[in-house]
Amino acid sequence: MSQKPVSVAIKADGGKVIIKLDREVSYIEIDPKNMLDMVEAMTAAAFEADTTLKPVGETLKASLIEKHRDVLLPRVTLLIGGMRNDIKKSNGEMAVTMIDVIFSEIFS
Repeated sequence: MSQKPVSVAIKADGGKVIIKLDREVSYIEIDPKNMLDMVEAMTAAAFEADTTLKPVGETLKASLIEKHRDVLLPRVTLLIGGMRNDIKKSNGEMAVTMIDVIFSEIFS
């Protein structure tokens, strides 16, 4: 027996992200395209709840870049200082280390 699809609304309100379902559910099966759309809506709502700004293309990108830059700049500065003293590391090894640190910050 198939039920009608669950209606989902996602918004920012009072500094929180609100996800409203139209009924009580215990299981949701979502195809990948719809899930990507939901994640995008949740990310936009989280940005708005956190900054009180509506995310619009470049505004969202600029905010995310600035957030990561604030964390990464001191981390990469220390990393470079430490690697500069290790003359055994090749440029390639140093590049891999820096990319690993940057990606772990961005994708975590």
